Amino acid sequence: TISLINISQQVAEQLDAYSIHWLCVQNNTAPSKSIECRETVQFHWNNPDVDNFEQWLGLFKSKDRKKMRAERRKAQQSVDQFAILKGAEITQDQIELIWSCYQDTTNRKWGRPYLTYQFFQQLNTSLADIAVAFVAYKEGQMVAVSLCFERGEHLYGRYWGTLIEADSLHFELCYHQPIEYCLQHGLSKFEAGAQGEHKLKRGLLPTSVHSWHWLRHSGLHNAVAEFLQEERNAIKENIALYMRHSPLKS
Repeated sequence: TISLINISQQVAEQLDAYSIHWLCVQNNTAPSKSIECRETVQFHWNNPDVDNFEQWLGLFKSKDRKKMRAERRKAQQSVDQFAILKGAEITQDQIELIWSCYQDTTNRKWGRPYLTYQFFQQLNTSLADIAVAFVAYKEGQMVAVSLCFERGEHLYGRYWGTLIEADSLHFELCYHQPIEYCLQHGLSKFEAGAQGEHKLKRGLLPTSVHSWHWLRHSGLHNAVAEFLQEERNAIKENIALYMRHSPLKS
């Protein structure tokens, strides 16, 4: 770790860079005083060592379990069929539809589509071994998709998009089906992306995520360090608050 940090700082000096950022590090303690650690929160699902989705629902409090079942029924009634496509199974026509769904989401949220068209063209080639698409069909056409990536025992996601308005379809494709997939394939963790307090009610619990940051300017470094300490305290309080609202039984 120290060697990589030293090399990074050497490169930063060569490029005349003013900062370095290491994202999603496992250690919550920075390796040197010149580097600050940031703590944020995401909502992750960790395999509770159950065999199927029904057993998973059994871990929920009664009222939340009923809501989950009702939510899945609504989603299932809004389309004709669900399917899971591994990378090699995705056709060119399906890639075009997945691309359209992705663009629809970014347009609705006034976002910038940082994934390119060329990226999606690789889903059934160089990304075929890790790409997993959870899709919904209506009248024979793909109408919604949640794109995830599987590596080792983890499932990472999810790039969501839909071409129709359908009650609870987002929750079905983005959370329930990926969790069910993890249970069926013995995966240990599902990371469903940043933000989204609504994930908590679907059984994804708050998890600390860490990053390291180096800033060349000492004054800016000190100011950021003070802020990050306040932020870490607030994150710990938020996680404790979220856990009090967990849908899972104690």
